[in-house]
Order: sequence, then structure tokens, then C-alpha cells
Amino acid sequence: MSGPTAQPGDRPLPPEAASALEEGLRRFRSGDQEGAHEMFGQAHRRAPSDPRVQSWYGLTLVLVEKNSNLGVVLVDGAVRNGRPDPELVINQSQVAMALGQR
Repeated sequence: MSGPTAQPGDRPLPPEAASALEEGLRRFRSGDQEGAHEMFGQAHRRAPSDPRVQSWYGLTLVLVEKNSNLGVVLVDGAVRNGRPDPELVINQSQVAMALGQR
């Protein structure tokens, strides 16, 4: 699984974005989707072009806020613009399932 920062050659996340992303992941994995969404939003404000941040923020936009328009744009963009990463595709699939697009 990906770490909090980008791979060599990519731009690393600012420290505030990396810590918000990691806290969001911790909250998401513990079942706190709303808390995770808050943290992913903070990460997105600090690193809006990072594919991993886009992916997680987009996923929780759909799950928590029911904002399918922006959520789909973000998760699809993360897959298109990011390096090959199964985590991004899994999030994209979770969005499709949440929207009934199996």
C-alpha cells in the first residue's frame, strides 16, 4: 500500500497534508467515515493535486456528503493522473458500488 508521501520523482506531500491524510486513513479504517472525511478535506485543501488525497477525499465525498458529482471527478482523476496504484482503483470501485454502478 502507498505511504503518506509520493514515490521518488514525484512531489512529496506537504507535512500538514501528509499528517491529515494519515489521520484520515486511521479514522476511515476504524469506521469513522465522517471524521475521515474531515481529515481528507484538510489534506485536499493543502495538496489538491495529489492523486492519493484526491482519491480518498472523493470517496468520502460520496459516502459522507452524498456528493457524487465532485466525488466521481476526484476518484476518476486520481486514477487517470496518478501512477499505477491499486489503492486508487479500489477507491474508484467503492464509489461505483456506492452509486449502484457495479
